[in-house]
Amino acid sequence: MTFVNLFAPSTAALRSSAAAFQVIGDNIANSVTPGYKAADTRFSEVLTSTSHSIFDSYGGNRPIVQNFIDKQGTLEQTQRPFDIALSGRGFLVSNTAFDGSGAYQLGRAGQLIGTVVQNGSADETYLTDSTGNFILGWAADANGNFTTGTTVNSLEAIRIDPDFFAFDPVATTAGAFNAILPAAEPAGTVRTGSMPVIDAEGVEHALILQFTKSATPNTWDMVASVTDGTVTAGGTATLTFDATGALVSPTSQPISLTYAGTGGASTVALDLSGTRELGTAFTIVGFSQNGLAAGEINSFSFDEDGVLSGLFSNGQTRALYKLPVGVVNSPNLLEPIDGTHFALTEASGDLTLLDAATSNVASFVPGALEQSTTDLSSEFSKMILTQQSYSTNVRAFTVADEMARVAYQLKA
Repeated sequence: MTFVNLFAPSTAALRSSAAAFQVIGDNIANSVTPGYKAADTRFSEVLTSTSHSIFDSYGGNRPIVQNFIDKQGTLEQTQRPFDIALSGRGFLVSNTAFDGSGAYQLGRAGQLIGTVVQNGSADETYLTDSTGNFILGWAADANGNFTTGTTVNSLEAIRIDPDFFAFDPVATTAGAFNAILPAAEPAGTVRTGSMPVIDAEGVEHALILQFTKSATPNTWDMVASVTDGTVTAGGTATLTFDATGALVSPTSQPISLTYAGTGGASTVALDLSGTRELGTAFTIVGFSQNGLAAGEINSFSFDEDGVLSGLFSNGQTRALYKLPVGVVNSPNLLEPIDGTHFALTEASGDLTLLDAATSNVASFVPGALEQSTTDLSSEFSKMILTQQSYSTNVRAFTVADEMARVAYQLKA
């Protein structure tokens, strides 16, 4: 046996123990890191063939780090609006650059925050994870609908600055007005009600409806007007009721309006079918209209399908982005970047994007985080065993050194 063969087993074992300590240390240090996937160390023997012997020469062992990336961590509720966890398979998809020019990475660290990026002369805010990677998703169209894809080319960085989103005003084109007109009132009695209507600029106006009791039984004359505008057609109508007080005609009245300034013009199809003539006091039962004022975004929220929606100041909610579920055939063969982020490899297989709403692979849990998969009690047990192995190998190295010294002295 040569001196090299004498020292090789213990030297290799010491290196393996050092590698195992590194893995244990990383696991313990990240025991409270959301989305961290703990690893373990396995060992394989190193055997070298020799030409002068039928037996292989033992060269010690070498460490093999085994990653358990597919292990599900415990989900913990945080109630923070941008926290998101995955229950099941798959990963969040991110990029190191907001414009997609960086490296694509996978992870399950869903502790998301807004990060300001200077794009030219403008400041833009994007959703990033705890390491600064930009979270990617499918963007919704103006109506909140999604066109999903299976590759990263269909994704874009999720932008969340309020100036980027605006709910455009919608002019009123339909409405309903329901009232009770007193049947016992004398002819000439006037009752007035109003309801809001919205012009093309999002400005609210009052559509005023004046009802005058006619000398003809069971009839009322209606005259419409609008604040800051003009009624150009359909402003008058005679309402006729039957003996039970139900409205016979007209049950719907189209009223054409032209608003002052830049408010434009629109025709409101006014439903009056709920109006009644009864022997009680004049009462406005209710009204509705389909116009919307302009809105600014006030807050964001995720749902179980990974849809990020915005709540606007006009009370409307609209879908903005949808998170994909990124899956690979062999997740444990991904390349670890930092314990919470992983890169594709040939062994892991290609990345495929799935929609959580239409697949049973995984679901999103809003307001929650997936905790580290580190088991501290197990890690400390492995640390003790590794320390014992290290001490034994140090002793083996020392014995080999003493043997070499004795052999040298005998030769001398």
